[in-house]
Amino acid sequence: FALPLSLGDVLSWYRAKEAPVPKLIEGLDLLRPWDSASGGEKQRVLLSGLFTESQPTNSDKDFELLLLDEPGNHLDSQNREELRQQVVQWLSENSSRSVILVTHDPEVWKPSVLVTLEAVEK
Repeated sequence: FALPLSLGDVLSWYRAKEAPVPKLIEGLDLLRPWDSASGGEKQRVLLSGLFTESQPTNSDKDFELLLLDEPGNHLDSQNREELRQQVVQWLSENSSRSVILVTHDPEVWKPSVLVTLEAVEK
């Protein structure tokens, strides 16, 4: 089915009009129809929405956990780096925040704790 929305329409579900434009979507044509956008463009809009929806808090009693499964999929190296910086910034805004991230590219993410899982044949 056709989704008669633009990238900007989807972003507006998360982001207030007066909120700053996240770097991750700089240069995107937000008037582009959702159905004609690439996987990377859709990924950038959805992830930007996630970070604009989450506002920094001042309470260390708040706990937030972000689960990301291959968030850099469909993104070029520049946008993967921008996303990594956004995740680092999000983490630095509150000491109670954590990220669990599944990736095949751990060297890009530079995790502070790395758990490697390997397939085991029976």
